[in-house]
Amino acid sequence: MLIERIILEGFLSYKARQVVDLSTVSTCLVLGRINGDPELSNGAGKSSLFEAIPVNFFGKSSGRSDTLDSYINDSCSKMYIEVIFLIDKQRYKTVRSKSRNISAIFEIFLDTTNKSLNKATWTKTDFFIDDILGLSSKTFSSTIYLNERESLQIITGTSSERKEILRELLNINVYEKASKTSHKYSEDFDRKFQVNLNLIKDRQKQLENEDEYKQKLILLTSSLEDAKLLLKNYETEKSEKNITKRQIEIFIEEENEVKKLIELHQKYIDDLLQQSLVLSDEIQKIDNNLSTQNSNFLRFKSIVDESLKNKKFIEKNIENLEKKIKSIDEADIKLSNVVIGTKNKKETESKLNIEKSVFEAEIIPIQNFVERLKTFEEDENMCPITESKCSTLTSGFKENLQIEKEQQIEQTIKKINFIKENLTSISSQIQQALKEESLLRATCSTRQKTNTILLDEKLKLQSVNNDDTRLKEKEIALNEYRIQVNEKKKEITSKLESNKISVEEFRDIVRDNEKKINVDLPHKLKIICEQIERIEVLEEKTKKVIEEKNREYGEIKYAINRFESIRLELQGFEKNNEEYLKKKKVYNSLSDIFGKDGIQKVVMKESIPILETYTLDFLKIFNDGSERIKVKFDLDPKKIDGELKKGGGLEILVLEEGKDPKDLQMYSGGETVRIVFSIVLSLAKLLSLRAGKKHETLIIDEKIAKLDSKGIIQFGEVISEISKIYKQVFVITHIETLKDLIAGNEIIVNKTVEGSQVSVI
Repeated sequence: MLIERIILEGFLSYKARQVVDLSTVSTCLVLGRINGDPELSNGAGKSSLFEAIPVNFFGKSSGRSDTLDSYINDSCSKMYIEVIFLIDKQRYKTVRSKSRNISAIFEIFLDTTNKSLNKATWTKTDFFIDDILGLSSKTFSSTIYLNERESLQIITGTSSERKEILRELLNINVYEKASKTSHKYSEDFDRKFQVNLNLIKDRQKQLENEDEYKQKLILLTSSLEDAKLLLKNYETEKSEKNITKRQIEIFIEEENEVKKLIELHQKYIDDLLQQSLVLSDEIQKIDNNLSTQNSNFLRFKSIVDESLKNKKFIEKNIENLEKKIKSIDEADIKLSNVVIGTKNKKETESKLNIEKSVFEAEIIPIQNFVERLKTFEEDENMCPITESKCSTLTSGFKENLQIEKEQQIEQTIKKINFIKENLTSISSQIQQALKEESLLRATCSTRQKTNTILLDEKLKLQSVNNDDTRLKEKEIALNEYRIQVNEKKKEITSKLESNKISVEEFRDIVRDNEKKINVDLPHKLKIICEQIERIEVLEEKTKKVIEEKNREYGEIKYAINRFESIRLELQGFEKNNEEYLKKKKVYNSLSDIFGKDGIQKVVMKESIPILETYTLDFLKIFNDGSERIKVKFDLDPKKIDGELKKGGGLEILVLEEGKDPKDLQMYSGGETVRIVFSIVLSLAKLLSLRAGKKHETLIIDEKIAKLDSKGIIQFGEVISEISKIYKQVFVITHIETLKDLIAGNEIIVNKTVEGSQVSVI
């Protein structure tokens, strides 16, 4: 990967938009300034410039904070990071923007032309950044961006911590996950095996009852034949009884005609009696209705008579209210005249006030002039306006001028006093008019209420007249209704008398027909019907017995057939258990293979020699080809007796000619810088090869090496050698003297009140 351009805005100390072109940069020192002072560099924004890259790629999981909002500059509401880079000869652009309290937006673009950065044509892609880089956030911080927080963990951590860091960097956790998944599958198949064992036992127990069911089938078949024979006998007996029943019914059919005739006449009698009851009810209803009509008429007449008593009083009220409306109309006309007069007086008052103000303004400069004239009387040739000598201004001229001005003042005062007198008079007239206007408005305000009362009184009068008319109409209608009621009652009474005669006639006919009916045959028919009913009950019971036995027969037959199915199920369960045992063994093996003592250990063990080889290669480069210092990575170190040391882990030992091996943390020789960088770079190279991506950029924070004066020289020499391996090397430092040791470009980050600003030199 090669970084071509970084664009920042609102990110940490970067307020204003910064476009940093790195397309021509190879080896580069990143130096800080605060307000242009090279002595002040901490906090200028050097590390922030390159920290923006992992934050852009991986979001909140890659930097100093767990929330992206904390990266937004305090004076900004939004941050924007854009990174353009080349990897495997393909150009990409990643953009991440974030507003406060709003979800971040992350987009990846592909350069379709892929020729020149200035002529790039971008199209949005669905690739994931991890797939493009071949690195996770953790491995990125250990292969490309070597900072103090991430890179030194493998150096400064305990033996156990080192091993865990190496496991994480080598992505061994994926094997641990595979091991756990395989173990879970193994347990699943074991559970299925146990379930099948229980099913096999259940099916074997069911097969034990097969002979019992076969014996039941033989007994049930015999019993079913007996029940069918009994049913046939019942059907024969029922047929014989039905023949006798039919013979009796033939004799009875003739008598049924007589019965029907009796029923018909009885119905006539019932209808006539019912009709008589209805007619009686109708007479009662007519009488009740007439009584109600009389009562309603008398009640309404009483109300109308009471209303007529108030008629003259209502008419008098209407007359008084109409007079009052007339007086209100006159007051309304007078109010309009008073309002117009008041308006005219106010306009006159306003004009007099303006005229008075004009005169009062005119008198002031004249009075000032007279005062100045008195002041300059001693020098008779001194002009009171220009304060210069003037031969025309003699004492006599000044005296006449003063008299003239004083007279003018006196006349103006008289005019002002005259206007004041007029204003007082007009003000009094306005107050009087306003009082009169208030009284007239009060009178006029009663118009609506008076109109409402007048309308109510007229409605009352109209209601009284209407009620009187309706009373007369009701009286005429009531008299007509009385005549109709009397005629209706006569008609109904006549019908009732006629019904009584008809009822007696029909009763005589019914008595004659009842004498013709024979009562013996129905009794015999009843006995035969009861016998047939008893046979039908026995027949129905027998059918139910046969039905129940058929159902039982079917169940037993099904059970016998089911035994064959059970044998097939049993074979299937046994076959499945063979498969479950095989799969359980396979997943047990996979769990062991992917486990900590399997492929995980193999990967770790195979990585250690490669890591040692790469570290020795870098040490030889940094020490002019010398192999006097070597580094050994001891995975799960053992004691002298061969047992594992407590906690296991990963020890890093420094082997120097003529000296005992030392743990890296205990080593304090002058070669520390070279050793640390050899380990860090070899680890970066190992992870890059595992990722299958070619990364040609290295970002180094000099804080990862403890530098004294000798260490600074070593650091410069190491960076010079690294520059031969990587196409881009960025060294973040506060040590200005490194400029004399490392040849290349410079990036100056200067922090001002406007935020950090970047210059590429």
